[in-house]
Amino acid sequence: MTCCKDKFGNALYLPINTRLLEMGKKSTAPELLEKYPDTAIWLFSFFNKKDVECPDCFLKFQNMVAWFDKFGLLKNPVNNIKWIFEDDMDNNLICRDMGLTKSPVHIICNKDGNILDVLLGFPDENWLKKFILPMVNDKII
Repeated sequence: MTCCKDKFGNALYLPINTRLLEMGKKSTAPELLEKYPDTAIWLFSFFNKKDVECPDCFLKFQNMVAWFDKFGLLKNPVNNIKWIFEDDMDNNLICRDMGLTKSPVHIICNKDGNILDVLLGFPDENWLKKFILPMVNDKII
């Protein structure tokens, strides 16, 4: 029974949603938080740098950004989506604690950091339109 003795100590565990929300706020430029204080969706993209060195993967990321931008979701003051990119997935504690090893992985959260979905790879435009757009338009989040 001594194997677990020092693993938790007196450290306080923060729930994943709290940790994601804190990461999002720390990673977002203060002027953006001020300009767009309301957040409908937090989108966290975790990957390793080598994944975006591939021209095809980089293009897929660009296509995702273009899709969100096309609907004005990155600059909408009401239905704002804040997108956080983490390019050192292997050393990210949230990824490690959740057991996420495939890159890229996207975690979609509501405004409180509660996880709505976790996606592996790159969703295409049809998937984004079918699943993400209704979340924003219907305000089900």
